[in-house]
Amino acid sequence: MVAGRQGRAEDRRRRDRALPGHRRHGAPGARLGAGPGRAPARRDRLTDLLRPDLGCGRRPGPVRHRRRGGHAPQPQADADDQAGGPRREQEHRGRPADQVRHPIAAAGDEPQPHDGRSRGRRRRHRQPRPLRGRPALPARAGRSAGGGQGAGTRGHPHPGEGGQAPRRRRPGRPAGPHLARAVRARPRGSRAPLRVRRPRARLRHVPAPARQRRGHAPGPRGPRKGPPVKNRQISQFFAPIGVVGIVLLLVVPLPAPLLDVLIAINITVSVLVLLTTMYIKKPLDFSIFPSLVLVATLFRLGLNVAATRLVLRDAYAGQVIDAFGHFVVGGSLVIGLVIFLILVVIQFAVITNGAGRAAEVSARFTLDAMPGKQMAIDADLNAGLIDEHDARRRRAEVASEADFHGAMDGASKFVKGDAIASVVITIINLIGGFIIGMVTHGMSAGESIETYAILTVGDGLVTQIPALLMSVATGLVVTRATADEDMGTAASKQLLQSRNALTIAGIAALALGLIPGLPKMPFIIVGVVLLVLAQRVRKADQQAEAEAAAPVGNALQPAPETTEQLIEQMRVHALEILLAPDLVDLVGGSADQDLLARVRALRRKTALEMGFVLPPVRTRDSVDLPVAAYAIKMSGVEVARGQAPSGRMLALGDGLDNLPGSLVHEPVFGLPGKWIPAELRHSAEMAGATVIDRTSVIITHLSSLISTHAPRLLGREDVRVLNEGLKQTNPSVVEELVPALLSLGEVQRVLQGLLAEQVPILDLARIYEALTLRGKVSTDAEGLVEAARVSLGDTIVDRNASDHVLRVLTIEPATEQMLLESLRPGDGGTQLSLAPDRVEGLLTSVRAQVEAAEASGKQVVLVCAPAIRPALRRLVALAVPRLPVLSYSEVSGTTLTIDTVGVVGVGHAIAA
Repeated sequence: MVAGRQGRAEDRRRRDRALPGHRRHGAPGARLGAGPGRAPARRDRLTDLLRPDLGCGRRPGPVRHRRRGGHAPQPQADADDQAGGPRREQEHRGRPADQVRHPIAAAGDEPQPHDGRSRGRRRRHRQPRPLRGRPALPARAGRSAGGGQGAGTRGHPHPGEGGQAPRRRRPGRPAGPHLARAVRARPRGSRAPLRVRRPRARLRHVPAPARQRRGHAPGPRGPRKGPPVKNRQISQFFAPIGVVGIVLLLVVPLPAPLLDVLIAINITVSVLVLLTTMYIKKPLDFSIFPSLVLVATLFRLGLNVAATRLVLRDAYAGQVIDAFGHFVVGGSLVIGLVIFLILVVIQFAVITNGAGRAAEVSARFTLDAMPGKQMAIDADLNAGLIDEHDARRRRAEVASEADFHGAMDGASKFVKGDAIASVVITIINLIGGFIIGMVTHGMSAGESIETYAILTVGDGLVTQIPALLMSVATGLVVTRATADEDMGTAASKQLLQSRNALTIAGIAALALGLIPGLPKMPFIIVGVVLLVLAQRVRKADQQAEAEAAAPVGNALQPAPETTEQLIEQMRVHALEILLAPDLVDLVGGSADQDLLARVRALRRKTALEMGFVLPPVRTRDSVDLPVAAYAIKMSGVEVARGQAPSGRMLALGDGLDNLPGSLVHEPVFGLPGKWIPAELRHSAEMAGATVIDRTSVIITHLSSLISTHAPRLLGREDVRVLNEGLKQTNPSVVEELVPALLSLGEVQRVLQGLLAEQVPILDLARIYEALTLRGKVSTDAEGLVEAARVSLGDTIVDRNASDHVLRVLTIEPATEQMLLESLRPGDGGTQLSLAPDRVEGLLTSVRAQVEAAEASGKQVVLVCAPAIRPALRRLVALAVPRLPVLSYSEVSGTTLTIDTVGVVGVGHAIAA
């Protein structure tokens, strides 16, 4: 863009040459970013003349207006107009200016209904072509929100398209395309030369947007994102490059300044590792530590080799080694050597050996405790305390813990070998330096031994100090026994928990200060500090006791009982847990110890696995129970009782001989165990025992009772709720069965029969369909249950299979025929009418086969003919209550592998 008289004359000459024979009239075109009250500016070939970047060259002149990416907005047109512009641009591109058709719309002519003009008063074939290679500016880009540049407020109409102009947020001139900012509007028909405004606030250069692909709707583009920071890629290459660099230390000579930097890094990293081990809560929080010990050991050895090369070659190994040597040696060489040897003995004989032994014991105990921890995870999963995701996470943690302690056992050997290598390198430096100093450098014996002794001591210190720090860090990691707090918090809490110990220690310190010959002031200061701490601990204990006694005092005050409260107390609850007064702390504890939360989780688990919702479980205290006892009631009748001593945990399995406490039996499976103090949990797990907290014991006991008494817990109202829920998804199935064929009570009996044998009733629609088919023939309860079991055969087989294999016990053909002939109808269903000796022989055979299978770790079921299955199940339950009895009809449609484990008969067992 040019300015001045010379620039205007040049513009006029170029315009006349480019457009011969055309008259340039001002026509009512699109307002190119003009605000209200401004004259419209025309966009035609004049744009190409005034845009130096489009092939017309740069004009001379003092003013150069910088363009924006894009061009002036066009009047709104239909889809054909918008698509025609780019196509004509492709047709005109590369043709001379005098061959390009560029008709100009006449000013003031009105569009006719048949002339093909759009709302913007332009015909489709007369639409002015866009700027070369640049898409049309959106309408909202003609005016910004407040006089600046950029797009206007979304949703505001463009001034040139009618409607109300957008409201300015702050005073200022609206920003628009380059032509609207640079060219003044001319009166219609004027041939006066164009004038250029004086430059004011220049528009910054904004790159033109990329060409919009066809078929993609235009829209606002998000902010351009810069290149992502490649921290992850850098960290991936950091470790390999570092290890390769450490290897190069062994063969490549280093300059002394670079060696100083590497020694400083070695010392700093060792301090960082030591502090990190103090602040971790469990060893797995620093799982990279074994590998880090190996890399740090290799790094120190590389620095030893590099320093030895400089010491023997130049008698100088940098400022760090020289400073350490002079600082420790001081005025006596013998003192320096003695201090260095003391550090070596401390690391090699004390810390390294202790850390190595602790790593060995920890690795062995961790491996021994793995089975017990896996069993505890499985027990929590079966009890509904955790889900599958938590179980997988905890199993992974157990495996990672075993791997970590095994790796620490090997890493401790690296630390011990590093200490030995440091001693050997020190001896080599002394002997080699003494010889080289006299032979190569011409030193005297005294000068040689003094020079190389100082350098050797300095080299040994700069490597032994980081090695000592790493050894201490190794010992701290392998000796961590708590996973709740960092080392500083645990130490301060446990050391200051007993005011009696602090008081006695303070009195002892004061007594030492009274001994003649000993300095009094240090012992008096220490004694006074300990006594002050003891006094503060005593006040804190008194305050805690007062806060704990306050709620008890409020609870002792009698509260008025209303009639509604008495009626509520009279109501019989389906499930109830009674706790002794000393077990009330189980309610409202932490998330994993809260009894109410665990009961809610058990109800959810039962609903998802068995298909019915347990009634609410009422939990209350009872003064009638002895200390540490709990009781479980069903419908007001006590069905079980157990013990859960406060402050203790139940240890099961192996390793109980070395644990304190009397031998007890677990209430569900009858396993031997001991109630041990909670502080010994880690020791018991290391000994191979499975440790269970009090809440888990109660919940496991409750879960077993629910499984056994599930038919009692399924009431008529529960069946009605299940029936209504099924009616919402399968109305035809419900209407065909209830009440057309069976009543709600008969359906309840069938569902209770399924639950009695641990068959889930989740697939209620399939059960109803089977009952509908059977109900048209007979409404016998036993036949209905068997029909429902056959329909759920795949579910029953899947629940009793392990590793996709169903291991079965079959009945000897002669015995099975005898059982078929002994069937007799009864009030509770069919019964087996057998002689007592034959019943005893059959049960003995079944019991022997089941015990043999359980000894080999196999889960078995008994398979028989469908006619005798209900009666045989009731008979076998007297000897083996947990043995499932299936019929041939239930297993006939399975796709699992069936493995016959044994054959049972009257009076003997036949191995398969």
